Amino acid sequence: MLTSNIKDIFYVIGTVTSLEAAPGQSNIIKLKSSASVTITLTFEATNVTSYDFLAHLDTGYALDTSLVVIDNYNMSINYVMSSAILSEISYGTYAIFFNLTGDSESSVPKGMILQYEEEISGLKVLV
Repeated sequence: MLTSNIKDIFYVIGTVTSLEAAPGQSNIIKLKSSASVTITLTFEATNVTSYDFLAHLDTGYALDTSLVVIDNYNMSINYVMSSAILSEISYGTYAIFFNLTGDSESSVPKGMILQYEEEISGLKVLV
């Protein structure tokens, strides 16, 4: 009987076990200035009722994730990254880290590459 209770308690505390780029999505995110990109991630979890989703660059710069949409039924995350949230950083290539935390407070990280590029509005070639 005690084993059954321990097992029940274990399953009540939800855990996130994986976080990956959704099928068809690349691990490289390309974002141009004055644009936005939707990043879709999938995850596996058991008995999780609430999540915390965080994102930061390898420089330590924390990204605003307040508008992230977490779909517990399809186990997916849609995060719209706008160049407006990167206004304080320079153009370049960065490592970006996403963390999904479930009820048990165990965090599952996912690293990707962010290529933040200045959009070229015109090009003049002199010969």
